[in-house]
Amino acid sequence: MFLTVMHAIDDAVGGFFVTARTPMRTTFFTAVTYGGNAEVVVGLFVIITLRFLYTKKYHSLGTFVRCLLVTGIIVYVAKLLFHRPRPLHALILETDYSFPSGHAAIAVALYGFIGYLLYKKYKHPTARFFIMLATLLIILLIASSRLYLGVHYFSDIIAGIIVGTSSLLFFIRLQNKKS
Repeated sequence: MFLTVMHAIDDAVGGFFVTARTPMRTTFFTAVTYGGNAEVVVGLFVIITLRFLYTKKYHSLGTFVRCLLVTGIIVYVAKLLFHRPRPLHALILETDYSFPSGHAAIAVALYGFIGYLLYKKYKHPTARFFIMLATLLIILLIASSRLYLGVHYFSDIIAGIIVGTSSLLFFIRLQNKKS
């Protein structure tokens, strides 16, 4: 019963995004999806790692590295276990399995961790509000770009968000315990 409902939701959401496609939206979401691509993720990872090394925040660096590593490992193992093929209406070619969405998981873990660091740094309530808003917007845009481009089902995105959020919250908690 649950799987039947989930497939119906996947089909409905996928159908909505297919019918919403326009050349301008396709250009926009193709650009947005790069925020979760390996090149951007590795680039941000290197910048943040260098920043932690420069400021001698080794504990924060360790937490950050573990958060992204664990998220990536969970996604990789889940893709191997579930072997879910990609949707047929994709606008870009992806060669690995669909479930869960690595882009969604890494977007939550990476941009969520960056948002968390900025939230801790800036104490003004307005600044914190905009940090949380920007973090959420980036994550949701990357996740929805995967739906728009047709490379994931809705359930893939939800699973990716759950994986990324679980990892992020676990490592933030770990970070706060040791600080």
